[in-house]
Amino acid sequence: MSYPLSVTLHATDDWSDLTACLNWLLPRHTPAELMGLVDGGRVSFVQAHERSVVTALNAALPRTGEVIVELPNHSEAPSPSGGSMRPPWTLVWENHDLMVVNKAPGLPVSRTTRNLFDTLISAVRRHSPWRDARLLHRLDAETQGLLVIAKYEAADRRWKKKLDRLMLHKRYRAWVIGRPEWQQQEVQWPLSERSDSAIRTQMYAVNDATDPAFTKIKECHTRVTLLETVVHGGQDYSLVECELLTGRKHQIRAHLAALGHPIVGDKIYAHEGHYYLKRLQGPLSQEDEKALMAHTHCLQSYELVLNVKDGPVTIRVPQPFSADFPEEFDGSV
Repeated sequence: MSYPLSVTLHATDDWSDLTACLNWLLPRHTPAELMGLVDGGRVSFVQAHERSVVTALNAALPRTGEVIVELPNHSEAPSPSGGSMRPPWTLVWENHDLMVVNKAPGLPVSRTTRNLFDTLISAVRRHSPWRDARLLHRLDAETQGLLVIAKYEAADRRWKKKLDRLMLHKRYRAWVIGRPEWQQQEVQWPLSERSDSAIRTQMYAVNDATDPAFTKIKECHTRVTLLETVVHGGQDYSLVECELLTGRKHQIRAHLAALGHPIVGDKIYAHEGHYYLKRLQGPLSQEDEKALMAHTHCLQSYELVLNVKDGPVTIRVPQPFSADFPEEFDGSV
């Protein structure tokens, strides 16, 4: 078993040769291990769709193309990335300091216990000129849509301490189960984890602040607007827009579930967390995914308003969730 890891070469790279590139890409590998990859025919250059195996560790790098390393005995959790395939993110907007990217569903934003390379920030660093890009905020792995990244360390230091002034508005869209009886809701239920929860990361609407099971109560505010309701297979589903007025873990997912309308495909907040707990024991079956109606939960970071030097700029995803209900949810709507 081998894992294909790729890096796109850019004219701005200052690597002197292949050794410098591999030292950046695989900083925990020893010189002997890097030599072993080359000697084993596991390192290639790709230019104009032609692939050639590298035979010397100090080989000169091409000006363009890709370096691909086949890592032996390495695997990662399934994600949309796929190592040497084009990463599932697109650049939507940028200025000197920042970029806004559109993230695919199912891609972790940063390293996890099962994903070292198949993450958004690793893919951005490997396939853009910004080798030291930094996340300014986060999205759940299954949430798709817009995310702001600092292009380099100084930009990260500059903006991370004033995110509230940078991000004027954050709006999301979600497909939820059911037909709300309201047009708009101002949801201000505090949220907290519970010490007695079977799902450690689950957030709960706090109905009794004196209950000692609530461990870290935080005030939360989400504005939810109903956009459309459709009937599919005899079941009501609704498209809602959510404006985050505070930013807490799982805030939208927990608030929508507390309203009685969990997000389609949400393994924690729909079906009483049954499919999340089942997935801990092994992969979900096709029947499980059919019951969930989606591979990933149907939540999209849809719109950002950034307060930058030239004034507020509104950025939207190229393909927002719409009221055109798909024949079958598959996490890519």
